[in-house]
Amino acid sequence: MSLMQDLVYSLFSNPTTLLGAAALLLLLCFLVSGSTNTDETRKELPGPKPLPLIGNLLQLDLKRPFETLYELSKTYGSVFTVYFGPNKVVVLAGYKTVKEALVGHADEFGERHIFPIFYDTNQGHGIVFANGDSWKELRRFALTTLKDFGMGKKIAEERILEECHHLIRVFEQHEGKPFNTSRPMNHATSNVISSIVYGSRFEYDDPRFKCMVKTANHTISIVGSAQIQLFNMFPRLFCWIKNRQQILRNTETLVQNVKGLLKDLTETLSPQICRGLVDCFLIRKQKDEDSHETDSFYNEKNLIFTITNLFAAGTDTTATTLRWGFLFMAKYPHIQEKVHEELSRVVGNREIRVDDRKNLPYTDAVIHETQRLANIVPMNLPHQTSQDVTFQGHFIKKDLVSLIFSSPTTLLGAAALLLLLSFLVSSNLNADGRKEPPGPTPLPLIGNLLQIDLKKPYQTLIELSKKYGSVFTVHLGLDKVVVLTGYKTVKEALVGHAEEFGERHIFPVFYDISQGHGIIFSNGDSWKELRRFALTTLRDFGMGKKTAEERILEECQHLIQVFEEHKGKPFDTLQPMNHAISNVICYIVYGNRFEYDDPRFERMVQLANENVRIAGSAQIQLYNMFPRLLRWINNRRLALRNNKMVVGNVKELTKNLIETLSPQLCRGVVDCFLLRKQKDEKSSDKDSFYNEKNLIYTVMNLFVAGTDTTSTTLRWSFLFMAKYPHMQEKVHEELSRVVGNREVRVEDRKNLPYTDAVIHETQRLANIVPMNLPHQTSRDITFQGHFIKKGTIVFPLLSSVLHDESEWETPLTFNPSHFLDKDGKFMKRDAFMPFSAGRRMCLGESLAKMELFLFFTSVLQQFKLTPAPGVKEEDLDLTPVLGLTLNPSPHELCAVSRHKEPPGPRPLPLIGNSLLLDKKSPHGTLNELSKKYGRVFTFHFGPRKTVVLAGHKIIKQALVHHDAFSEREVLQLVRDMNLTNGILFANGPSWKEMRHFSLTNMRDFGMGKKACEEKIIEESQRLIDLLSDKKGEAFDPACPVNHAVSNIICSIVYGSRFEYDDPVFISMVDIATTNTKLLGSSALQLYNFFPRLFRWLGAHKQLMENIFSNRTHIKELIKGLKDTLNPQMCRGVVDAFLVRKMKLEASGNMESHYHDENLLMTVSNLFSAGTDTTSSTLRYGLLLMAKCPKIQDRVQEEMDRVIGGRQAQVEDRKNLPYTDAVIHEIQRLSCIAPMAGHRTTRDVVFQDYLIKKGTPVLVLLSSALFDEDEWETPNTFNPAHFLDKDGNFTKRDAFLPFSAGNFVDITRIYTVIGFNQRKEPPGPWRLPVIGNLLQLDPKLPCTSFYQLYKKHGPVFTFHFGPQKTVVFAGSKTIKQALVNSDAFSEKEVSPIISDMKLTHAIGFSNGDIWKELRHFALTNMKDFGMGKTAIEEKIIEESQRLIELFMETNGKALDTTQPINHAVCNIICSIVYGHRFECDDPVFVSMVDRASKNTQLMGSPLIQLYNFFPRLFGWLRVRKQLIESSFINRRHIKELVKGLQDTLNPQMCRGVVDSFLARKLQLEASGDMKSHYTEDNILMTVATLFAAGTDTTSATLRYGLLLMAKYPEIQDQVQDEINKVVGSRPIRVEDRKRLPYTNATIHDIQRITSAVPMTLHRTTRDVLFQGYFIKKGTPALFLLSTALFDEDEWETPHTLNPAHFLDKEGSFRNKEGFLPFSAGARVCTGESLARMELFLFFTSLLQHFCFTPPPGVKKEDLDLTQVLGITLTPKPHKLCAISRI
Repeated sequence: MSLMQDLVYSLFSNPTTLLGAAALLLLLCFLVSGSTNTDETRKELPGPKPLPLIGNLLQLDLKRPFETLYELSKTYGSVFTVYFGPNKVVVLAGYKTVKEALVGHADEFGERHIFPIFYDTNQGHGIVFANGDSWKELRRFALTTLKDFGMGKKIAEERILEECHHLIRVFEQHEGKPFNTSRPMNHATSNVISSIVYGSRFEYDDPRFKCMVKTANHTISIVGSAQIQLFNMFPRLFCWIKNRQQILRNTETLVQNVKGLLKDLTETLSPQICRGLVDCFLIRKQKDEDSHETDSFYNEKNLIFTITNLFAAGTDTTATTLRWGFLFMAKYPHIQEKVHEELSRVVGNREIRVDDRKNLPYTDAVIHETQRLANIVPMNLPHQTSQDVTFQGHFIKKDLVSLIFSSPTTLLGAAALLLLLSFLVSSNLNADGRKEPPGPTPLPLIGNLLQIDLKKPYQTLIELSKKYGSVFTVHLGLDKVVVLTGYKTVKEALVGHAEEFGERHIFPVFYDISQGHGIIFSNGDSWKELRRFALTTLRDFGMGKKTAEERILEECQHLIQVFEEHKGKPFDTLQPMNHAISNVICYIVYGNRFEYDDPRFERMVQLANENVRIAGSAQIQLYNMFPRLLRWINNRRLALRNNKMVVGNVKELTKNLIETLSPQLCRGVVDCFLLRKQKDEKSSDKDSFYNEKNLIYTVMNLFVAGTDTTSTTLRWSFLFMAKYPHMQEKVHEELSRVVGNREVRVEDRKNLPYTDAVIHETQRLANIVPMNLPHQTSRDITFQGHFIKKGTIVFPLLSSVLHDESEWETPLTFNPSHFLDKDGKFMKRDAFMPFSAGRRMCLGESLAKMELFLFFTSVLQQFKLTPAPGVKEEDLDLTPVLGLTLNPSPHELCAVSRHKEPPGPRPLPLIGNSLLLDKKSPHGTLNELSKKYGRVFTFHFGPRKTVVLAGHKIIKQALVHHDAFSEREVLQLVRDMNLTNGILFANGPSWKEMRHFSLTNMRDFGMGKKACEEKIIEESQRLIDLLSDKKGEAFDPACPVNHAVSNIICSIVYGSRFEYDDPVFISMVDIATTNTKLLGSSALQLYNFFPRLFRWLGAHKQLMENIFSNRTHIKELIKGLKDTLNPQMCRGVVDAFLVRKMKLEASGNMESHYHDENLLMTVSNLFSAGTDTTSSTLRYGLLLMAKCPKIQDRVQEEMDRVIGGRQAQVEDRKNLPYTDAVIHEIQRLSCIAPMAGHRTTRDVVFQDYLIKKGTPVLVLLSSALFDEDEWETPNTFNPAHFLDKDGNFTKRDAFLPFSAGNFVDITRIYTVIGFNQRKEPPGPWRLPVIGNLLQLDPKLPCTSFYQLYKKHGPVFTFHFGPQKTVVFAGSKTIKQALVNSDAFSEKEVSPIISDMKLTHAIGFSNGDIWKELRHFALTNMKDFGMGKTAIEEKIIEESQRLIELFMETNGKALDTTQPINHAVCNIICSIVYGHRFECDDPVFVSMVDRASKNTQLMGSPLIQLYNFFPRLFGWLRVRKQLIESSFINRRHIKELVKGLQDTLNPQMCRGVVDSFLARKLQLEASGDMKSHYTEDNILMTVATLFAAGTDTTSATLRYGLLLMAKYPEIQDQVQDEINKVVGSRPIRVEDRKRLPYTNATIHDIQRITSAVPMTLHRTTRDVLFQGYFIKKGTPALFLLSTALFDEDEWETPHTLNPAHFLDKEGSFRNKEGFLPFSAGARVCTGESLARMELFLFFTSLLQHFCFTPPPGVKKEDLDLTQVLGITLTPKPHKLCAISRI
């Protein structure tokens, strides 16, 4: 260590040496000053005696120095001397003295003294802070020019009056509410001087203007601060102070703004027209330059600082005086009233002029008195004598300020200054005199270090809080820190003032490490963005979710293994706990865990822990206080070295992740960060926070924070358990009682109150982050009466919260009852704040809580924790070790296992227990053994130890509540045959992915849905036909039943069924059946036990050949499907697999689970499993029916009674309880899969037995299905097992058949036996050619259909000419068809639609084009506001225009059609085109009219006739008219689209059209020329949105207003509710929930309007619906009107009755039968928009108007008949809109 280091070290190792240094300085001064005299002999001015160096500073109040000087003048007279530090200043006081000096001796006192701060900013340029010729010339120039531009003249008056109007408008905007006058007054006065200086004013919201005013004001506010005064006295000592740096920055900002303005003025300068002072200066400057005047004062710097002087001086003094004036008026209202009375009397309401001053004496006096009392420049700007002068008998030297550093008293002054500065810095009063938090008096430099125990600083601070209160100040070295203690104070600060206390103070050591990068030690936008990113991404990767729970539980098993390795011997828990917890965060951050013995992982954890330890050491604390002095300390160097190594490790791990990065597969937080980084780099975002350093330090922050706190808390918890064994036993007892031996899950927490309380109490008492990480105030704040400046360090003392005596009964004792109520239930405590609170609350809180619970309970469930041998519980040391967190002192514990292995029969060598096994019924043997050894026992199959589980409760507990038994045991035979791919015999990620894929896709292709039901019924018909052919003769059902069942799975897997005589199909079924038998044979089981001995067995060879043959068949089938694959139209599971495989390979992912072997085995597994179990059960059922004819008779009797001759459906099951019971009992008794082989995925304690990871587990399903404790007659066929005493079907817990869902297939086949006809929907008898047209009223077709519905039922056939159509009526039927079935999702395309080329439109297209365009339209309409506030504003704006238009009628009758059509149409235009149209725009009017007319024509009887007979009626004029109109419409849209295309900016899309065009461009650029984004599609999409977005909503609104006029009593109720709830303010969508009657009225208007009474679809495939067979391609007409007028749904279906939508309390209620927008896949695209429009337009109109019939028309005479078109519209009518306002 160098000499200097020794000196500094000795200085800081003994803090008293600081006082010694000061004392030494004082002693030296007296020694030196004793031999020194002054040679000053002349008489000086009177004044207080100064101290060396600091002068009279101790006598001056630096916050109000002018008051001190005024008091001193009373003692020393009107001319006296004071010393500001070493500067001698003459003070002149009193009117006569000041006037005599400044006027009588103007030359002598006329120079300006330029303080250092002003010289730093102006360098002697400008006017205010200049002297000599430059000042004289510039002052003369400014005075002359200001007068020329109006100063004191009429022209300036006009400018001021203009600015007054702007100011008044700003004041009015506050509507009488309180506001700060500072900004508006500054802006107004600044603008007056700006108009003279620059020749123009600024808008108040002009960014540059606001910046200039703000900067100038800020500079003025800090120029007078105590800091700057000190700098002016000691400029060399205090050049570093913050306020000086801020002033220099402000000056630079102001100068740059002025330069910008000057540049603009210079470029537009005209010598003939001077706009302001700047122009005059520039012209004079040019003139001097032209004449080569080298000494000219007209240079750039003088111009800039002259402007800034005028700007600042012209703003601050006037604005400040005016604000004082307003404040005085508010304080003295009687004076304000006198001013106002005089103004009213003299001026009245006209504008005030300067001429009025003479007639307003009182007002003038008030202004003058304001200037006097406000006294805004109390000390004037400092002057300086230009020569020696004798004034009032006193001699004053030239340049009176002088320095005295050469004086021998300098050493004394230095010591005094040291003490003084410390006092000034530590003063509890700030510059404004506001009270700061109290605290112990600090010593110079070292602050309160002598009072603080650096090993337990939090305890010292808690003690100090008892003396100074919950908010107090301490000085850590030179840093002033505010400490917050106690729950209420800390919560109020961090939560109640989250913004103010939300910044992080970054201590020097943390800045050295992270440089402000990452999350924990950063602030500002970077911190916000990275915290948001981390939170979001951590949640995406499972934090607080099931995913994280699984990862934690997996890590628990690894930890338990480590604990077990110690075999109950003592060990240090530090390393295993750190490794386990680190691995959880690694899983989330990197996407994988590390092995505990991985050297890199071990080193990373070690380095992180070491840095946490040394970050809290005393050395680092001292370095943080004195960073410049102590940079050399060892711990800092060690921290930096460790950090460098950790950074290197993170970089290396990140590099590996970058090399394998896939945008489609994010593995963890790092991948997400890298993808975001790449995205920002591609978009050239230079200001992105997603850079390498932020990545590295974010990862490090998560790694350290995610490890240390949780690990430390858990180690404390284990230590507490070892110290308090009675509490440990209570925890274990609760775990045993509630959880048993299964794995603990997060959801168990609510049932483990004592355990939860113990964990919480550990967190509280352990208090691992006692001082929290330091905060910092983001702005000045007054908190609990104390003023705390911006940038102050704040310690929210968590220790004081967690140990708060006012919150906790026994704060310093481990007492779980702190978190338990009197009933022993867990209760939360407000003062529990271990994760801090507010903006800086731990972002991993939810993860940490989950880790603490799962690790703690998993360890306590498995082990008993005890002290090391020879150590008593009471000897365990709870003293914490100081670091950044509080760790337990080094200790060792013993983890003693609590569990044993399951019992079982004693095995023989090699053969195990094989001799005990009955080879024909092994499950019977095992059942018998379970009676002897219990439900969990061990059995040795040869040398292989297996755990057997028996009984339904045990099996259910293992398979349902434990994931430890989730893997499949892979037998030797399965491995030999390479069957480990696919689903049945696979494990791990491949199994999960394949199972998920298969389940999802089998559902997609119908499993459990109506689609599959139809396939089963279809196959049943074939089976029935085949059985009928036997004509009652005996036959083997195996083959036909196998074929029928196999075909169901084939239709799902391959997308098609096979004929029963197909040789390949027969071979596949036979092989599958044979293989199932072979796999369970004794010979092959023997091979599984002893594979090397019995490989020669024939059964083994046969199985191998069968599997090879089966694979060949499947490969050929897959190849056929692959050759005809269409990715847009998947036929079955195989197609879906192939498409997924292609996508992954195209993205470069060649290592997915979607490979050929998985496909082959998945298909094989599905085929075998989907055939054998169901087929066997079904055949066993038929056998039982033959054996038990009485039961068969009863089943058939029930079916005949319930179903009769119609087609049976799955929904009939609930009405067939006996049949259902029979099927369940068949499954139970057949017990086709009596055993299932599993294996444990981890060590697990089950039923108090320890079962090691990888142990084979045999689940005896037969023991559940024949459990004597569960079944009354377990070995007898007894359907009553599933029936209650009333004969209703009842479920049984012990019913655990081999495969869930098998009974569904069986049910389908059973219920269709005896029924083999396909029935089509009924309907009226039809005539040749014309069909049923004569039964249809062409004007009111809905009425005709309604009558047919009542006659033929909700599904019937109707012939439109030769076209057979199935009609659906009634809400339940319509909903069942459109919502629950995908068979009706296509639109029927009529001839007129094809003629008009509307098949590209959303409303009339099908297939992929429809899916893509509908998705596009929905997404983009939402993006552009549909259903959001953005569109709400547009609707409200359009409502106002509509209201204004209605107002113009003055209550006269008007046709509402056009105005409402225009208003509604403009909403969709604003979304589609990005703007609205004026209502008189001829193109817009034409488009709206044409759309309305086309809608009517398309529904007309003539067009419908053409649709039925297109060849006969192609000549119709109306058809040609429609086609021409469609062509014109396309042309108009084309022009509008072209206009948008010409001005397209893909980065700024204005509406749907722009988005379409941008998408089209993007696809074309990528080479995709076959997309659906074509010109035809955009034209038709726009046309559809335009028409649909107008017609239905407009028609409903018009009909609604007509109904209001017809039913005034309903109108009154609506208006009364609006008045009461909303009043006169604009109505918002959020008001809907508080307007139930209005909402009900709108809904019933939609219902009774039934604007779209019918919608035409067609079937996409053959479908069986409600027992009726409907062929693919059949037109399907859905009568929406029958749902809206359904007598079963609506009390008064044909009457407007809002009560339909109100409950008995008058609250709004939805109704199932309300389907105005249709339902299912073809539900109206703009439903949410239409709902919003209807509500806002309707309520806004009724808020402003009463609608009545025209004069002479009674309300009863209003005609509600509708005009037929595609939509139903009201007949032409007029209404009067009577204003209510």
